[in-house]
Formats: sequence, structure tokens, C-alpha cells
Amino acid sequence: MVCVRAKEPEFSRCTVRLGNEVHRQLVMASRKARPAWNKLFARCESVMPIIKQLICAGRHSIHIPEVSAFMVEWTRNLGWPLCPSGCWDAIGVSVPHHISDALSKSGGIESFQFILGDAASQCCATLGSNDHNLRFGLIVNCPIWMEIAARPEFQHSFEKQLGFVIHHEMAHFRWKNDSPRSETHAHIRALGWLLSRGVGLTQLTAEF
Repeated sequence: MVCVRAKEPEFSRCTVRLGNEVHRQLVMASRKARPAWNKLFARCESVMPIIKQLICAGRHSIHIPEVSAFMVEWTRNLGWPLCPSGCWDAIGVSVPHHISDALSKSGGIESFQFILGDAASQCCATLGSNDHNLRFGLIVNCPIWMEIAARPEFQHSFEKQLGFVIHHEMAHFRWKNDSPRSETHAHIRALGWLLSRGVGLTQLTAEF
């Protein structure tokens, strides 16, 4: 397995900046998309149980018009341009060169791909790479976010959980496998982000 050749602490700073930028893009796009989402969700309540069943079964749900409409509306409101994803079930997002260049200089990352799609799983997002190179990809699993995104009163929690998940995934640049140690590092990273946002431990216990 090829490992990241990180120059610390600069590489960790780069991944924090990346997490912050990805989160900001997703939040801003979701706020712009909300008027269209509200209309969409008003007519898709009946299909939400079907979407949840497919997610739990590890099956794609992007063939359901409401799922694809949710994903398209989210991505088209991003401030970063779109690009081919190379996948039939995802939309690619072009990451600014200064971000990818910083990852390369401080950690030897060969490439970084950011996509929104249907992962046919219960994960919220995942950062992965091949074992033989340092090409990474972050996928946000859109179907699983639909239920919390559908409720305007949950907007604050939706945005906060997005940040928690994205910063959790940023730890997997260095800790790539699914071992308990890897996941512990990722959780600590995400909790650190939440605490830096002024979220107290009492509130964390109540919401998570």
C-alpha cells in the first residue's frame, strides 16, 4: 500500500483548509438550492420510505427522479465548476488548482477528485484511494442526506453534520484503512472541528 509522504504540519493544515472549503461550498449551494428543494420535497414524501429501503439494502436510488433532481440542484449551485466524474451515478466537481497543488506539495497527492453521487451504501461520504497510487477521491453520498435536508427546521443541524462528516473524511488521507485506530483518528479530527466552531460537549451529546 502506497502511503502519503506528508510534510507536517503543513499537510494537515492543507487538509483542514480543503475540508473547510468543501464544507463551505456544500453549505452555500444547499442554501441556494433550498427553494427548489422545498418544492421537490413537498411532492416526494411518499417516495422517501422507498429511498431509505434502497439505501439500507445497499442499492442505487438515483433512478428515482426525486433523488437525481436533489443531486442536480445541489451541484448546479456550487461555486466550483462541474466536470466529468467518470461514473454514471455521480457528478464531478472541479477543485481549484491551488487546493490540489497544496496537497501535492505537502503530501505527494497525485490527484484529488470531488464528486456528488449515489454510493449505493449507508455512508454519508467517503474518501478513498487506490492501494497502488496516491489518487484520492471524496464522494458525498447524496441520497442519504435527503431526509435531513428536506426539513428546513433541521437546516442548522444539516450544515453542522456536513462539516463533521467532511472533516472526518479528511483524516483518511493519512489513516486510510477501516481499523479502529483509523476511525478513532477520524472521529477526533471531526470533533476537533466541531469544538473549534464553538459547539459544547453537552450539545454534542444531545445531537449526536
